[in-house]
Amino acid sequence: MARLWAIIKREYLERVRSKWFLIATFFGPIFFSAIIIVPGWWRILWWLDRLAPTLNRNTHQRKRGCRQHQ
Repeated sequence: MARLWAIIKREYLERVRSKWFLIATFFGPIFFSAIIIVPGWWRILWWLDRLAPTLNRNTHQRKRGCRQHQ
């Protein structure tokens, strides 16, 4: 059993010391967060882009004091 733990410890330390382990540890969470956040961010920007003409028109009408029936 002691030899098994020695082998497990050696394999674990060998993996942890590798460059790819460090890259995956630091950039993995960033990558997966981006997968979740970026599409939502794009959707919000798309929605605001489509909504902007409506907001500008309503703001302009309020400033002039006129209403337009839709």
